[in-house]
Amino acid sequence: MASMQAVKLTFCSSIGLLEACTIQLKTSMEGSARSWPVAFNIANTYGLLTGKGWKRFCRDNEVEEGDRCTFKVVEKMVWHVVIN
Repeated sequence: MASMQAVKLTFCSSIGLLEACTIQLKTSMEGSARSWPVAFNIANTYGLLTGKGWKRFCRDNEVEEGDRCTFKVVEKMVWHVVIN
């Protein structure tokens, strides 16, 4: 299981995400779909999804090291995730 997910800071800047916050990750955009609150922090030239929320998201969705996650920004702090 991946302990963190790095996201390029240029991506974060383009959506106005420039400080630590909590992002809701969703694997489905259906009305009552489950979401996972994940800590977001800035480090050097990357934004990082980390902490217990990220670990829970990975465990619940069977994400393993080497899997690719594609993020689609629904709102600044709500992201739809497709796991490849």
